[in-house]
Amino acid sequence: MNTITLQKCTDLYEQITDFTNKFPKPLRYTLGQKIDNLLLHTIQNIIQAEIDYSIKKDAALNSALINTETLKILIRLAVNKKILKETVYFSFASNLIEIQKMLNGWRKSLAK
Repeated sequence: MNTITLQKCTDLYEQITDFTNKFPKPLRYTLGQKIDNLLLHTIQNIIQAEIDYSIKKDAALNSALINTETLKILIRLAVNKKILKETVYFSFASNLIEIQKMLNGWRKSLAK
């Protein structure tokens, strides 16, 4: 059950938590926690899509796509707050875009 998409998402989680744990205390428990939770929900959605039937797969993939888009925005907010450097943002965003492409490809394969 360990797809490439799931592996990329878990790798990204490990990378992001290294940074969110270093957020200033007030933002660690708001913005940092929200980023962690969204990424964990994305991982959960991917696992659900791997296990469920095709009708539920589409809903799980849609949720995962919404979560990844929201994550990009939240990580950008961390850059705007000067918590993260732009180079870190570009690294995380490129990983999220790659995950989104995989999820969209998966959705398109279900539509056939």
